[in-house]
Amino acid sequence: MFTYLGHCHAMRQGAHMRFVAAVFCADRGEFEAPVRTELAARGYQLEGCDTVLPADDWIALHPASNGKQLAAMVGLDRPVVLSDMRPVEYIDLVEPLGSQMGAASIKTVPDALHALLFGQPEAPADGARKATAAEAAALPLLGTYALLDAAKMPYLLTSLLDRSGLRHQSLFQGEGQEQLGEYAPYLVELKDGSDFTRRLFSSQKGAGGLWERDLGIYLRSRAGFDALRKHLRKFTRVEDESGRWYFFRFWEPAVATDHFHGISGDAQRYAGWFGANGQALVEAYVTPDPDQCCVTVFRPVTPAAASAVPRVLLKQDVEALCRRRVDRDLTEVAALMRQTFPEQAARMDDEALDRQIRRSASRAQDFQIRQRANVFRLAAWDLHSDGAFERGDPENRLRTILQSDASEADKMRLLAERLAELGDGG
Repeated sequence: MFTYLGHCHAMRQGAHMRFVAAVFCADRGEFEAPVRTELAARGYQLEGCDTVLPADDWIALHPASNGKQLAAMVGLDRPVVLSDMRPVEYIDLVEPLGSQMGAASIKTVPDALHALLFGQPEAPADGARKATAAEAAALPLLGTYALLDAAKMPYLLTSLLDRSGLRHQSLFQGEGQEQLGEYAPYLVELKDGSDFTRRLFSSQKGAGGLWERDLGIYLRSRAGFDALRKHLRKFTRVEDESGRWYFFRFWEPAVATDHFHGISGDAQRYAGWFGANGQALVEAYVTPDPDQCCVTVFRPVTPAAASAVPRVLLKQDVEALCRRRVDRDLTEVAALMRQTFPEQAARMDDEALDRQIRRSASRAQDFQIRQRANVFRLAAWDLHSDGAFERGDPENRLRTILQSDASEADKMRLLAERLAELGDGG
């Protein structure tokens, strides 16, 4: 028996919560059941768990969390402990707009998102009181912005922006913009009623919609375009603890969601995304997930502006982002496996299939096979062989190929040829 830790999501009466669970169990596959039971006793429903790891590995990734304390509390007599729950602003059942042909009133965004993206909520003057009428009247309007990834639509997105009539500008400048302008992140000031804004929230099935393109994230700010761009530019390149610099693609929705969740336990680093030097710059980050038809909203923990903090990507940040990228890739591989080979996949439940695909992915890594398409192929061969596919070769030539120094492309070609010789297909 071992102690595992993981981030978990629960729901009760429409409210979404996020917390850390410590579970004393045999393996990852047994982690969720006791969490689900404990939540049910409190009136919550488990929505899912992510980044579930042995306690030491999890704590190394999240040193600022209370994982060490939670891990020390579990054992045979108390197999599950939950941290305090933090509310997560999460809007689901977001249906993208259709063509709206014949509609009496044309919408710019889905009804579920209109107040979030274009509402003008009352703002407090500080953390203790609401703004007076005079203060509210003097307060700048809450603007709506998108941070879009031109790399998702090279040359097309910049052309659409140029024709949109909306103010926009790359976060890159100088030589970086000259070389990477068609692959850069663009800050766009959105307007309610704009055709371009409407396309961002429309399905591809309706009038050239862009919702499924997953182009970027959305922000609410009173700071103004220039101040907001200056703030966001600070995060495009970040330094790790060894002094190595990275381009940080935080404008990718999945990256932003994972990163904000990952640093939410570190109040200073989290607050740094919302302001600096006594000035509040961002009131909300909105990260969409078109596949799940939902958005997640991240707001500052308190209304007070943050102090300047070093923009350092910690080792655990890099490792956590890599792990989450792998988790997403393997989830997609599992879904594709069920779709492509329904008969074989149906022989095991979801957890068993997930474990097998992870074993196959680990084997692929050992054999220097890294491209997702090739990992899928190796996992499919394992699925059809009820285990390591190379064991079916009486001459062990498949294993020899796997362990060779051949390039990944040559290795996959040779494996397919040998499988065809054995009559198992390629």
